[in-house]
Amino acid sequence: MKRWQIAARILMLAVICGLAGCGEKHKAEAKDYYALVQKQEKFGYIDGTGKKVIDFLYEDAGNFSENGLAYVLKDGKYGYISTDGEMVIAPQFDRSYGFSHGYAVIEEQGKFGAIDTQGNVVIEPKYEGIFTFGENGLAVYQKGDKYGYLSKEGEEVIPARYTMAKAFTKEGLAVVMEGEYFGMIREDGSEAVPVEYQYLDDLGENGLALAQKDNKWGYIDKDGRTIIDFIYDGASSFSENGLAAVFTGGKYGYIDKNGKKVIPFEYTNAGKFADAGDGNFLAAVCLEDRYGYINEKGEKVVPIRYGYVSDFSKNGLAAVSSDMGWGYVNQKGEEIGSFTYQYASTFGESGLAIVEAEGAYGCMNSEGEIVVEPEYENIGTFVKVK
Repeated sequence: MKRWQIAARILMLAVICGLAGCGEKHKAEAKDYYALVQKQEKFGYIDGTGKKVIDFLYEDAGNFSENGLAYVLKDGKYGYISTDGEMVIAPQFDRSYGFSHGYAVIEEQGKFGAIDTQGNVVIEPKYEGIFTFGENGLAVYQKGDKYGYLSKEGEEVIPARYTMAKAFTKEGLAVVMEGEYFGMIREDGSEAVPVEYQYLDDLGENGLALAQKDNKWGYIDKDGRTIIDFIYDGASSFSENGLAAVFTGGKYGYIDKNGKKVIPFEYTNAGKFADAGDGNFLAAVCLEDRYGYINEKGEKVVPIRYGYVSDFSKNGLAAVSSDMGWGYVNQKGEEIGSFTYQYASTFGESGLAIVEAEGAYGCMNSEGEIVVEPEYENIGTFVKVK
């Protein structure tokens, strides 16, 4: 199974956040974005205009990281190439992964270590797992069947004692699991939130974390104080606009950060609000087995008649499926172009969306123009490289 981010099929209420701006900007900058593509079982790269920029030479490959390097598999070993296709770290690893904050995880004989951007091994491959390095320079590592935290120098700063561990967030907190319960720790390993929850999410932008306790859902703050009581049968984390979908009495509705009901409980499913552009937030909702969209006032702005839907992108378009196929709707519920695709993604930072036609993948812009002909077996995420 390939480990690069291919165009994943949108599932019900998929949360795929996209970014987009004006069409002219996209045309001017399209060449600055590269995507991994697959053709005839080989991997290469194209830019946002559809031009091939790196030949189809590789047995496996990954997206370019923020440092302009991508892992590739050549003659049975993994190395790294630059954006001009030059092999800058020779193929030598059994497996390798993308760079994050200047370091990449590598695998040798089933054990994991890490390298720097020059290819120097900074952590010897001796762990059952090492995961992406965070902004604070710590990575989750696995030793036996337990997890802890490792510095970029290889120091085990927090011993492997947890049954699960997530990366540290910008607040300096990490969700961990001991036995069957979740809590939070600080960067020095001290407990910030007691390990007593059946589920615990990271803190949201409003400082609240979704949690489950005694089979009910509520929200706590960074100190473990209950801010919204554990009274719901289901819930989501808060969206950027400060609303969260919650489930009670067999229906979904929305509450604000104070726990006040702001949108009635009347839906059989409900997604998170997404920025549809110009600060306008819309959420996908379901009645029976059909989906549409509502605004922050609870008004239905896109008819509830679609089989599957995505979040809105910031260009004001969302991918939806009808009986005819996949296509796009705008914030007014107007269908854009023809619904002839087997699959359609949200729009990414490059201003492009991935579409599937007759089993092959290509890309279109927000004007509905095909800019990359559907000819590839897979297309990855477009990443800004210049």
